[in-house]
Amino acid sequence: MHALEVANGHLLAVRAGVRHQDQYSFMVQSFDTEDPLAKYSPSECLIADVLAESCQQGFTAFDFGVGSNRFKKVWSNGVAELFNLAHAVSTKGRLYAGLMQLTGAAARYIKRNPRLFSAVQEARAERPVPRPN
Repeated sequence: MHALEVANGHLLAVRAGVRHQDQYSFMVQSFDTEDPLAKYSPSECLIADVLAESCQQGFTAFDFGVGSNRFKKVWSNGVAELFNLAHAVSTKGRLYAGLMQLTGAAARYIKRNPRLFSAVQEARAERPVPRPN
């Protein structure tokens, strides 16, 4: 786990990952969008520190995870193709695998259609965010 902490002890950005052999895989990224320093991309500053430290420790491969965030275009020199695999061994499993394939196909269709994707993004933005008590 890595964190960027402001002088008053407030966590501005957090990143966590797992390491295996010479690869570091980023698993968690979080940052405070409400903090006035958010406009300076603290999460991207933190990733620079994590990458520098990891390189010093001998890591040569980095997995930034799914998505097309700006920092991935800056720090990455390649793209890995993603895939889903469902191997069913029962009737119930075959039904579930078929539903998973349909769900994946629908998601790909929506993401490749700018109008549909925009509509989904707008609907998500209007949905209330649950706050912990």
